[in-house]
Amino acid sequence: IPFLATGGRHGYTTTLRDLQGGLAIDLSQLNSYSIDRAAGTLTVGGATTLGDFQDALYETGYMIQSPAVSCPGYVGVTVGSGVGRFTGLFGLVADALISARLVTADGRIIHVSRRQNADLFWGLRGAGANLGVVVSASYQAHKLVNQGQILNADLIFPANKSKEYFDVLHSFIGKMPAKLAIVSLIVFDPVAQAVSWGSIYY
Repeated sequence: IPFLATGGRHGYTTTLRDLQGGLAIDLSQLNSYSIDRAAGTLTVGGATTLGDFQDALYETGYMIQSPAVSCPGYVGVTVGSGVGRFTGLFGLVADALISARLVTADGRIIHVSRRQNADLFWGLRGAGANLGVVVSASYQAHKLVNQGQILNADLIFPANKSKEYFDVLHSFIGKMPAKLAIVSLIVFDPVAQAVSWGSIYY
């Protein structure tokens, strides 16, 4: 029987559409988190989102790699590698992964880390969507940079400025500061009935 495990359910409409005659495994109740202040580590459930824990993590003096938005399940972002705002500073979300508990296809619950089931651990870090159902995961957090303060700037280019938009992005090749992140968007404005290009700078 085909199945699909879902956590934060960000973008699940497209994946569930492809699941015909199968089972959806809803992990949404696995949304807890715990922070070990002394070790600087974070443990989350299979459906916990960045939005669930980021304020509490900040209050303890830490930050962590993040996706571009706060609503996807953090584990789901991890198994897809996790490109985000702080990639230049800390690497991918998957780089912060210390260990995980997952359920295998034959129903076993196993622990994976650099020392236990190491081959599976490395697979989870970016290519793990089909290696098992991750029910919890632990991560290494980082001390706050700039006291946790960031600048968010939204720049919108109309569709007729596409060349200028891509020229701006191209200008960062080879000289992108580690503390700068750019999220590029294509947005349809229903009022103007036009497409615009958007960049969010952090």
